Amino acid sequence: MDESRFARMEKRLDDLADAKIRLTMLEERQTQNSRSLERAFNEIESNSNKIRKIETTQAINNTKIGFSERIIWFFVSGIFGAVGYLVNHL
Repeated sequence: MDESRFARMEKRLDDLADAKIRLTMLEERQTQNSRSLERAFNEIESNSNKIRKIETTQAINNTKIGFSERIIWFFVSGIFGAVGYLVNHL
């Protein structure tokens, strides 16, 4: 075999080695991206659970506040009614 053929083979081997290095780097980058994506999805799931919990608590609080407001207005209107009655009949 002549020298130029060995040189071409050596260049191809170098190209293959460079390609393997690039593939390894890409694989590592893909692994890191997968981990980052997994962490992001876990955080999204955690936030979704927190939001669901807040929504449930808010609905319960709205019910309690609505009921309390009705009771307060019942007593306030009763007091005004009693005052009006007393003013008219005394």
